[in-house]
Amino acid sequence: MKLVKKGLFIAISTMLTATSYATQSTCNIFTDDATNRVMNVNSPKISAASCWKDHLYYGGSVNLIYEKANSYSPSTGSESYFNVRTAKIFLDAQITDRMVFHMSTTALSKLKNNIPKSDEELSDKMKIKEAFISYRGFLHPDIYLKVGHDWTFFGNYEDPYPNVYSINESLVFTHNTNAAIGYVSPYGFDFEAYIYEDEVNDKWDQFGLRFGYDGSNIKALNAIKFEANLSYIDNYSTLRGKDASNEEVPLADANESMIDFDVKFELFHTHFDIEYLKANGDLVVGTANTAPEVVSLIAEKYIYLNGNKAIIHGKYEKSSGASALNDDVFKDFSPEKHFKLGASYYLDKFTKASFDLHKFKPYDSAKDDQNQAVLGLKIYF
Repeated sequence: MKLVKKGLFIAISTMLTATSYATQSTCNIFTDDATNRVMNVNSPKISAASCWKDHLYYGGSVNLIYEKANSYSPSTGSESYFNVRTAKIFLDAQITDRMVFHMSTTALSKLKNNIPKSDEELSDKMKIKEAFISYRGFLHPDIYLKVGHDWTFFGNYEDPYPNVYSINESLVFTHNTNAAIGYVSPYGFDFEAYIYEDEVNDKWDQFGLRFGYDGSNIKALNAIKFEANLSYIDNYSTLRGKDASNEEVPLADANESMIDFDVKFELFHTHFDIEYLKANGDLVVGTANTAPEVVSLIAEKYIYLNGNKAIIHGKYEKSSGASALNDDVFKDFSPEKHFKLGASYYLDKFTKASFDLHKFKPYDSAKDDQNQAVLGLKIYF
């Protein structure tokens, strides 16, 4: 019955609509405005696309990586990997002036202990990851509805399938079937509330909230770009834990809430980001040290080389209270600290090259640090 209900729900949603965030498009409806950015805050960003008859918008991307990494085991040396991390295709279709349908499919090479699995390249075949509706102007021009299967409003990430997960990203990324209502103020404030299905009893009694502010359009803040958001989930185990359809943190079975607070600001082409995540209690019943608290600090410097944008970036993360918590990203260990240093360069508006160095330090001092060097090439089409 649960599968029938889900299939019927997705089928209905694909007959209706939704909107995807785009930065390059000849379709007038797909504008990079505040509502689109808020409504699709954690959906994979679209940087290239084509139009057909002014109401169909389609495109995709492929992400190639070469990585040299070692596992946490002291007895294991470093290994090299070259694979296709992700291949994505999407379609947006304008149905009415206010309604748009969005669907995306993704094939990916899975990670184990946050490094590629050499025997499972593109093992996760093309699957529908998003199929949802959006309706703009519900009762008020600044209110929207969004219903279907997609990436939720909890946490902050640009890509749910990055080359390497940070500690924060490993805890917040998720997609599920949900229904959301949101308000985006012309003064920069936004609010979202959504409900989603409890996978155990099929009841729609689980919910999440998100509050945000974007000062980029405020004249008084022209010299400084400022953003902030606070997201809340009422029951983490039903979103990503044992009771969730994806079970990305399969041991989490406690009815505990979680918050994620993020502040971003930019000054003179330098971007800073401070993010704080905290669980209200232990996520595994009867197991101590499964209540993660993570602080993430990011600094980025934007420069231009030959007219193209380049970004030099660094990241530091510190986790506490989670030495006994494992998930689908970190199966055999729990990282306490994460250091990242790297750079990315846009060869053109459709191609981005990147190079990153990562170091993960585990809670368990008997295990080695994990060091990773990752070279990436992402192409949009």
